[in-house]
Amino acid sequence: MKTDDLIALLAAREGPVDRHALGRRMLLALVAGGLVAVLLTVAIFGVRGDLAQVAHTPLFWAKLALPGSLALLALWLTQRLARPGVKGGLL
Repeated sequence: MKTDDLIALLAAREGPVDRHALGRRMLLALVAGGLVAVLLTVAIFGVRGDLAQVAHTPLFWAKLALPGSLALLALWLTQRLARPGVKGGLL
């Protein structure tokens, strides 16, 4: 098969893509990945016995805020780079 034939075959059924398809895929991946990560963490390390007491300290929330903010930044940049023609910008 020639390259031109392959391109014509792939483009033959081209149609409009749903505007929110990327968002739904990213949300599904985020929810599934987060659920698997939490389940693996609980299965491997267990739940801390004094978690309710530790949750009242600022260091606990700082330890959640740093990776959370990095994850949000990475998600935003991934959504920008997942679209052809959109620049990553300064990030």
